[in-house]
Amino acid sequence: MKKTKWLVALGSLGLMMGSFSVVPFDVLGTEGSSSIVEITESSTAESTKESETISILESQTETKTSETTSSTEEVTTPSESKEKIPLDKKQYVVIKNEKVVIYKDLDFSETINLEAIKSEVLMTEEKVLFEEKTYFVLKNTQDKIIGFADEADIELHENAYLEKIALNKYVSLVSSTPVLYKDLELNRSEVLKLEKGQTFLAKEQFNHLNGQTYYSLFDSKEAFIGFISEKEVTLAGSKGGVYQSFGKYATISSKNGVVWGDFDGKVRNQLKNVYENTYSARGKYHHFDGTIYYSLYDNKNKWIGYVNEKEVNIADGRQGTYQAFDKYAVIKSKNYSIWQNFSWKKKYTSNQFLNRTFVAKGKYHHFNGDVYYSLYDLNDKWYGYINKNGTTLTADSQGSYVSYGKYVSVKNSNGSAWSSFNWNKRHNLKDLANQTFLAKGIYYHANGNDYVSIYDRNNKWYGYVNKDFVKIADGRQGAYQSFGKYVTVTKNNYSLWRNFNWKSLGSSNQVYHQTLIARGKYQHFNGDTYYSLFDRNNKWYGYINANGTSVADGPQGIYQSYGKKVTISKKNYSMWSNFSWKKRHNTSSFMNQTMLARGKYQHFNGSTYLSLYGNNNKWYGYLNEDATSIDAEKLARVQKMLNSKYSSPNFGIYVSSLADNSNASVNGNKIFTAASTGKLPAMYYTQKMINEKKLDPNRKYLYTDAINQMPVYSYMRGGAGILQGKPLGSYYSLDTMLNWTAKYSDNQGANFLGYYGANQYDARMRNEISSIIGRTWYSPFQISARENAMLISAMYRQGGQVMRYMQNTVFDNQRIARDLPVPVAHKIGDVGSYRHDVAVVYAGSPYVLSVMTQNGMSYDTISRISNDVYSIMK
Repeated sequence: MKKTKWLVALGSLGLMMGSFSVVPFDVLGTEGSSSIVEITESSTAESTKESETISILESQTETKTSETTSSTEEVTTPSESKEKIPLDKKQYVVIKNEKVVIYKDLDFSETINLEAIKSEVLMTEEKVLFEEKTYFVLKNTQDKIIGFADEADIELHENAYLEKIALNKYVSLVSSTPVLYKDLELNRSEVLKLEKGQTFLAKEQFNHLNGQTYYSLFDSKEAFIGFISEKEVTLAGSKGGVYQSFGKYATISSKNGVVWGDFDGKVRNQLKNVYENTYSARGKYHHFDGTIYYSLYDNKNKWIGYVNEKEVNIADGRQGTYQAFDKYAVIKSKNYSIWQNFSWKKKYTSNQFLNRTFVAKGKYHHFNGDVYYSLYDLNDKWYGYINKNGTTLTADSQGSYVSYGKYVSVKNSNGSAWSSFNWNKRHNLKDLANQTFLAKGIYYHANGNDYVSIYDRNNKWYGYVNKDFVKIADGRQGAYQSFGKYVTVTKNNYSLWRNFNWKSLGSSNQVYHQTLIARGKYQHFNGDTYYSLFDRNNKWYGYINANGTSVADGPQGIYQSYGKKVTISKKNYSMWSNFSWKKRHNTSSFMNQTMLARGKYQHFNGSTYLSLYGNNNKWYGYLNEDATSIDAEKLARVQKMLNSKYSSPNFGIYVSSLADNSNASVNGNKIFTAASTGKLPAMYYTQKMINEKKLDPNRKYLYTDAINQMPVYSYMRGGAGILQGKPLGSYYSLDTMLNWTAKYSDNQGANFLGYYGANQYDARMRNEISSIIGRTWYSPFQISARENAMLISAMYRQGGQVMRYMQNTVFDNQRIARDLPVPVAHKIGDVGSYRHDVAVVYAGSPYVLSVMTQNGMSYDTISRISNDVYSIMK
């Protein structure tokens, strides 16, 4: 078994006793050293002297004891004879091995557990001689007696250490709570505020008797800090201290200073070159001078150098530290993300705010090498972080001018047009309401609003206007503005536009005097206003310059001076007190009376209402002109014209109103050879039977020569028409015959109609015709202009397909129809020197014109008569 020595310090201590501790000797590593006194049996000389001294003391003690016991009961205390002898100086004690016995007291009845005192520094200042043995009194550093040890079991040393070595090296603390000693007896120093990694100068190394190594520490001011176990420090390679893992991000916060390449004064860079950049502070050094230096790396793992902690700010993450900025930034690039945080949660995209100005209150120089602005508007609303590469800095809160080039219409509001972004008012927007301007540019202000810079057509600048107070238009016409008012077209020479590229849709002449609804309007950049017009059926008529219309108070339209006499021609029409349709009279009480229509209203509902006055200037109300006729006045003028130009026995002319039956004529009752106009009775009566559903127009009848053999009534075989070319025995419908008779003036067709449609001109048919013409009708070959007018008027009133067939004939390019711009339903007739035509002219108020001529009057003459009549009646 290995021999173990234990260390105990000896010295002159008096009679104080207490607990003690021992330290294994073999840990010292210098057995037999000259500084160690080994107490063995061979040290007899000194032991002898000590024994003699103890014997003398014991003798003296016994004498005193015997004197005492002579007067009292004898009491024996074993320790009373064991006197302590002071040593010349304090000695430090090493206990040789773990088998050594340390006695608690000099009764030698109790021992000390060596394990309990092995961490103590033991010393002695006195000894005790007993039964020819020497025992040293063991104390700890607090001067407390630990116990008594046989001199043979311990070694004595003058110092607490075995060896002192000059070191002068830098060491760094391995924790922030190291144990410091004020001496090598390991009395603890007062607690100092220390930091892990803090670096000191270890001037000397002490190999302690307890087997541990201790350093004497000094700070940069040469102040002694204390002794520390080598286990509490790490040797450093320089004044910088030892590397400590740190793993945080640091942002350079100073422009003044340097980046160090080492701790010996080598400069690697200037701080101004890396100012505000964020780096990874992988490690740190607690320098001997008390300063902490961070070891910085960039995002490409390049080492930047060492930087004083006072010249950086430690960040919460890779983004670096927040840096106040307070500058205006305009978002200028698309497809940049605006981040909610630096975990890259997206909040917006830059597209949403392109050209918008924000306040970049702060910025972050991210470890990734990019700079991110923290964006706010002037209402302090935060929008997120954006890479500065997506922005441009600007000096003012309105941001930079952005070309816009759009037309805008100013809303009616209490806003202002500003002269500057210091909010100097230039115009009240109410004064510019609904006008259209060119917004040449726009500013996306940091207050969250957009401001357009507006100019008129003369390039006059009107100021900056909040975009919320204008409507963006699709073109120079401006923005659509709801209008919803009724307007009457008062000019007949304005264009109706399909669009604002000025493609024509028509002319105002098409709707002249009509009342339409202007659902919307455009106040064009050219200074004019254009209405978008619709009728009651929602038909769109286009855009018209407002100068070609007048705005009405309601759907009745505007009052239009008229000043014409009209005849009340229809019963059961209401005469209104107003256009809220309050009834005033009924036309049944005023039939055929003539009144003065001083004015008229062309209502949105499509009707025209006349404002009627009697001869006594009494107002009778508003009456739909459909219940009146103004043809009497027109026909009076026609009569004058006929008298002056066509008063000749070669003419029989009759003109009548289909509205009020007023008429004008020259030789109207003169009987002429009817020619093909004599086919009207058969055409009329056949249509009447069809209308009354007594005949089926599509039933087919036999084409037989019997149709040509009706005495008095049949037209000759041959002549005009196409049926004569068809084979007898064929079958044809009445509808076909009506068409051919009208279109080709077909002789055989007329006979077909007279035979089947008119029931061979039976008495009932003849009576019907007689009642129409006002005399006994006995033959289709003799007729007057007036009688033909009566017949075609009856055909007009009963209606039917025949009237449409009469509008599409092979004779439409001659006589009455030739020059007229309106539909004409007519029947011509020629025989010998007779040239005739009778027609319904579908003018504004349809009328009948019947012209019969003799002695070879030309077709052109009939056309001139038609044109003259139309010029008055249209």
